[in-house]
Amino acid sequence: MKFLFLVFLATLLGGCATFGTMQTAETVGRGRVQMGLEPSVWQVGVEGAGSLALPSVGVSARVGITDTVDIGGRIGSSGPEVMAKVQVTDPERTDLAVSVAPSVAAFGIGVSGVSTTYVSIQVPVLVGLAVGPHQVVLGPKVYVSSSFARVSDSTASAQLVGIGSSFGFAARLGPRITLLPEVALVKPVYASGSIDGGTADLLGGTGIDVLYSQFSLGVLIDFGE
Repeated sequence: MKFLFLVFLATLLGGCATFGTMQTAETVGRGRVQMGLEPSVWQVGVEGAGSLALPSVGVSARVGITDTVDIGGRIGSSGPEVMAKVQVTDPERTDLAVSVAPSVAAFGIGVSGVSTTYVSIQVPVLVGLAVGPHQVVLGPKVYVSSSFARVSDSTASAQLVGIGSSFGFAARLGPRITLLPEVALVKPVYASGSIDGGTADLLGGTGIDVLYSQFSLGVLIDFGE
């Protein structure tokens, strides 16, 4: 039973979060808008318990505040998410783009005596390498989440810190449309939980190995001059 609870907590820690970044490394530019359609498959694999895969979809929008600063949001299976991006390389440079793109997501649901909530923060560093008109996008990141669940009279909470990266290829299909297939992986390096007040180590103390992944195929559409 304890093992099943720990598997449940390991799944809850991900909460169907968006592990990918689904964007290029450069900002969209002052006054421009970029919309994104982001179908994906989210998966958590737990050693000794198999894996769980779920479809996910999101719609995003980003607005260029300056030539090097974007703000935006995402709504979808992972709940509402607030995003920002700051480009640290010269926006006129075409061979290399580097930016920092933090985001915060939250989600909550309650049905028939079962309620779950989670908040996640990820901070990726996006590195874009030009391949002709296209771009290879690497996104090493730190991921932090906090989750809570109530089932009847039992409660469980969990906290996680993970590291990982996304790997994408932004294929320019025209001046305004980009196709972006992406794979994202996050590996927990710290996780702790509480079940009805009793604490549990979700990593070393249990021997449970967890890996989160997301496979996405996004379409980005740019608007504005």
